[in-house]
Amino acid sequence: MKNLLWVVALCVAAVAAQVPSGTISGQVLSRSGQPASGVRVSAMAVQETSGGAGNGTALVSLGMTDDTGRYRLENIPPGRYYVVAGFVDSPTYYPGVSSATGATILNVLSGTPIPDINFTIAVSAGVTVSGRLAGDVTGVTRIRLIGGGAPATETTLNPDGSFQFVRVRPGNYQISVSGGVSAQQMPVVVGDNDVKGIEYPVVRTFRITGSVVVPNNGVRPRFTLAFMPLKGGGTAANATLLTSGSFGSVLAEGEYRVGWSGLPRGYEIKSITAGSTDLLTTNLSISRTTASVPLVVTLGVDEKPPWVKFSGRVNGLAALPTAKSFRISLSGQLVLDPLDVPVQPDGTFEFARVLPGSYTATFFPALPFPSTPVTVPNQDMTSFNINIPPMKEVRGVVSNYNGSSVALRVNWSEPLASGFGSGNVAVSTTTAADGQFTLVLPEGQRRVTLNVPAYTVQSFTYGTADLLKESLKISASDTDELRATVTPNGNVRIVATGVPPPPPPPPPPQRVIRIDPEVAKASLISSVPPASPPLAVAARIQGVVLLQIQITTAGDVTDITVLSGHPLLNEAAVQAVRQWRYQPQMVSGQPIAAITTVTVNFAP
Repeated sequence: MKNLLWVVALCVAAVAAQVPSGTISGQVLSRSGQPASGVRVSAMAVQETSGGAGNGTALVSLGMTDDTGRYRLENIPPGRYYVVAGFVDSPTYYPGVSSATGATILNVLSGTPIPDINFTIAVSAGVTVSGRLAGDVTGVTRIRLIGGGAPATETTLNPDGSFQFVRVRPGNYQISVSGGVSAQQMPVVVGDNDVKGIEYPVVRTFRITGSVVVPNNGVRPRFTLAFMPLKGGGTAANATLLTSGSFGSVLAEGEYRVGWSGLPRGYEIKSITAGSTDLLTTNLSISRTTASVPLVVTLGVDEKPPWVKFSGRVNGLAALPTAKSFRISLSGQLVLDPLDVPVQPDGTFEFARVLPGSYTATFFPALPFPSTPVTVPNQDMTSFNINIPPMKEVRGVVSNYNGSSVALRVNWSEPLASGFGSGNVAVSTTTAADGQFTLVLPEGQRRVTLNVPAYTVQSFTYGTADLLKESLKISASDTDELRATVTPNGNVRIVATGVPPPPPPPPPPQRVIRIDPEVAKASLISSVPPASPPLAVAARIQGVVLLQIQITTAGDVTDITVLSGHPLLNEAAVQAVRQWRYQPQMVSGQPIAAITTVTVNFAP
């Protein structure tokens, strides 16, 4: 019954003002014969077909049963209706059946109430799952029920740690909490009866921070710093070391032994302290009062420091068709400190302190050739050469685009300088208002592709060469231009007239309704789980991101706004929800855009 859509109180007041309406009232009982409280009940208009009554379409009135199971539906326009109760995709029809077949149709007349429409739930409207968090729940921000084949449900945590989920369908679930506590997800099996008395133990967690120090401004190496719990048999937590030399980790309340591994040769741990506490001889105690004390890891080095001098020359920069100054950087997994120095006008560069090992050399501003692999030996090197291939400034023009300028990127692949494999290369620019652009490209012959975001490339040429089929060949003596014709994706091709086309007229205002998150869940067709970012995984950051979204008339997700969530998780949540798909919301048989909120859970 996924085609059933809640249209809650929409336009009811307007209809009621023109046509006298009716009411339906009664009582709903659970399958055990008890009053069913907190159950949604609605009047569903019967869709008339040529062969008689058909299935229902829209729910024109919505009510909720009280503690005695009683309900009252008001402002119902005259017509023929089913009365339904329970979940949208698995309702119970009056007089207590699970489908429209066998359901009783009520004829609502203007100004005439229909009382005593009493029936028993045939399809479970859900049970209550309740319990409490055992431990210090200060700062807990989320408690969620995950599983059961439906999107996660979130509820409020009471000050005493108690919680309650209502209208939970049968199935296998897990309870998850976040916000300053550490706890394993607790499995919960839900059947036809309420689940009560859950005791969910939680432990306070705290974020600790620190820094790595090498005397005399020495090079800070990358290594692993671990915190091993002394009780409970938990897994060691590794610190996340940043390029600034700082680090952080999230630890549960308790005591830890600090350990390390992967420290490069030539270094040693001189001291690890938390304030005045020596963590080489004393365990690290994590509590509300101690977690804010920063740690300091001081490294010692051998009499002969483990770093070397690395210098050389970049050949060919002077011949480039640009007057820009350049910097060269070495990137790798050996050091925390950024390795970045200027390239002198004569092409020379020098890194005063580099750890021996493998790196990749790149330039800023970027040059259109692959990054250069660099191996730094165990001794000073002063003659490393990087050869820049001959390059030429090439002009070009883009036609048939829709706007004042357009971004474009030319891509190709080049052999790596070391001869091992190849690297992808891209050079980007933005056109002027008339479509003109320039690119600095290496001389020689190569297959290239053109990418223009939001556009389809119809043609791409250089002189007489069709670059959609042939290679680009550039030499110093060329006078040819790059020429491209593009069309906006999804639009009619724009005919070139020599004058940039006017911007398209603004679209008419779009009607948008706001719907309940539960209504949105019922129309969810497909969802993509979020991928936790590596930094969040390393820092063991979990939790919930709350988003506001707009569902288009086609069921796509657009206009996503982050309402709350951890900064390391927000973007991953947005990227996941952007791929969700819904059944369109319907009003008077027509699709309409809708705004709602969704929650995205990041948990192990």
